Amino acid sequence: MADIINLTFINVSDDSEMDVDMSQDMTREQIIDNLVLAGFIPPLLNNNEEYGLTVKGRGELGEGQTLAQINAQDGDRVRVAVVQRGGMRHE
Repeated sequence: MADIINLTFINVSDDSEMDVDMSQDMTREQIIDNLVLAGFIPPLLNNNEEYGLTVKGRGELGEGQTLAQINAQDGDRVRVAVVQRGGMRHE
């Protein structure tokens, strides 16, 4: 069973913060879904955008990656920002 840790999420669009207790086995996608459900961040309507999560001092949480995989610890701060999705442009 994964450990429960307390993280501070920072919404870079409005500088709001929220402290959350969560399991280290949560993926980036699960975390984002929960932040949307809690009303901390709005759902994205543009398919060219996604939310990026960066844990201070530990790096960015990749697609499907868990907090445990980047060694997130109790008390870490996580920046939540809208980022543009990469990809090839077809003409």
